[in-house]
Amino acid sequence: MDDYSALVGFRFPGGDYRIQPYRHWLACDAIGADPRAFSDTAHPLFVYYAAIGGMGMSLESLFELCGAGPDTPQPMLGETSLELERPLSIDDTYRVSGTITDVRRRSGQRAGLMDLITAAFELSGPDGQERARCSIVFVFPRQAS
Repeated sequence: MDDYSALVGFRFPGGDYRIQPYRHWLACDAIGADPRAFSDTAHPLFVYYAAIGGMGMSLESLFELCGAGPDTPQPMLGETSLELERPLSIDDTYRVSGTITDVRRRSGQRAGLMDLITAAFELSGPDGQERARCSIVFVFPRQAS
């Protein structure tokens, strides 16, 4: 069974994410939030959307890096935490950087063997100041060999 602990410290390529007004409206509609309630301030879930959209690689590439592929059990979202220093603004572009900060192997009675891989992202605003942080735990089911 592969050991993925060497991934701790992996730096994502990073990139930019712009909170486009139409995407904000669509996301609010999808989660049942009134987009008019936000005026030019973005819904807090955009911290997560920006982290995923601006990490500089596709989820498919991240999953491959972590040992998931078409012939393995599919990864799942474990937990997410969002921290905002200041609200994000619609139509602003944020710089995203991130690192894999933790890899833990666990075994559950029903779920079996799994790796919990934590990625931490920071969002900086147009002024270069950190605006938000997002931590995402991905669950990678493993097949015992």
